[in-house]
Amino acid sequence: MKFYAFKQIVDYLKQYTRIAAAHRVGDNIIKIVFDGRHDIYFDLQKSNSAIYMREDSVRMKHYQAPFDVLLQKYLGRSDIVSMEIINNDKVLRIGVSQSGAYKSHKAFLQLEFTGKYTNAILLDEEGIILDALRHVDIMNSYRQIKPGERLEELASPTFTPKEGENIPDMQAYLKTVFTQRTQEQLHSRQKIEASRIDKKIMRMREELSGLLSEEKLMSEAEENFSKGKLVLANMHLIKPYEKSVHLYDFSGEEIALELPEGARKASEVADIFFKRAKKAKQKALNLHIEREGLSEKIDFLERFKANIVLTQTNEELQLLLPPQKKKAKKEPPKPYEVFWIEGQKVLLGKNKKGNIELLKISRAGDIWMHMKDIPSAHVIIQTSKQNVSEKVLYAAAKLCVDFSTTKVGSFLVDYTNRREVKVQSEANVLYNKYKTLSVSKER
Repeated sequence: MKFYAFKQIVDYLKQYTRIAAAHRVGDNIIKIVFDGRHDIYFDLQKSNSAIYMREDSVRMKHYQAPFDVLLQKYLGRSDIVSMEIINNDKVLRIGVSQSGAYKSHKAFLQLEFTGKYTNAILLDEEGIILDALRHVDIMNSYRQIKPGERLEELASPTFTPKEGENIPDMQAYLKTVFTQRTQEQLHSRQKIEASRIDKKIMRMREELSGLLSEEKLMSEAEENFSKGKLVLANMHLIKPYEKSVHLYDFSGEEIALELPEGARKASEVADIFFKRAKKAKQKALNLHIEREGLSEKIDFLERFKANIVLTQTNEELQLLLPPQKKKAKKEPPKPYEVFWIEGQKVLLGKNKKGNIELLKISRAGDIWMHMKDIPSAHVIIQTSKQNVSEKVLYAAAKLCVDFSTTKVGSFLVDYTNRREVKVQSEANVLYNKYKTLSVSKER
């Protein structure tokens, strides 16, 4: 963001007299509602900060950190008493006042769009820090940002900002800023995530193609079983810890038999061969399950990639790719995917096994979804006995469609409480007292 544009944006904001609400809608994005109906977004990403407007209003996550509580406390339903640029730099300080029954509260929100020091800082009327989007320790910077400390002003720029063009239509400009930056961010992340999934698919395809056939595994089992029997018949000829031995097989032909490592005596040699035979036979019998599982995983990842590429906004992409929490220990992969919509947990079955698992773990009050009269992924919205908004219902229904079919058009999705769903066998169900949503899939 250029300084000449920043100055004109601040001049534009000076027309407003009140703030209806202020809250974070992203990790680094603060939305301020001016005069009750004008939404302005302040993106405080260090490497790419900006101020913009957008047509829709999206809040992917509800933040409850101390900074967020104080932000709404001091700015919600407040009067704007000042709005100024600090130190002739890209620093905006908004002064606000709230009048209550007993006393008025005065505070400042300082928004700094200065690269390394980009931040949002709440101050009391004495200039003491109430809280900040980012806390900065004195060990990491000359300027400590910490509640209870007096804010030290940034040093003034050592250069004179260049004058730029006049912006005739500020609303159109701010909307264009949003469109351009979000498309750039979206395309960049889509490319990265699609490449990451491609690598996973490639590894799984290599694993799938590397699986031995049932015939080879059964042949391996028979070979090891024969070796085990041969060892039992010639135990007196095998000395402890030998690496190989020459024996006569059951047809009378002499063979050189390589003995497995770690066997101390002939009986252990035979036991190892029999175990190998059993393992190879068991693997041959279950090979179709392993092959089917890998094929289902590849199919799900391909649908996942397709949905990532087709997302139109960062919010849609964030829904598919929520931040992953660090786990203390590695857990086995689950047969269902987890999404978060407006703070509510949504589960989607990746395959038949995942659908069965969701039917088992869901609670009576959770909402269950399925495409009408079409085989599809099962979706569970965990309600925790709370009401579910239409927005969450529609977004969950769209996930159900997106991960169940590659066709375009309008589809119906039935939903009801889990208590109304009766399992017939595996993932086959009957359900009552349901409602239906219509979901469009364009590409």
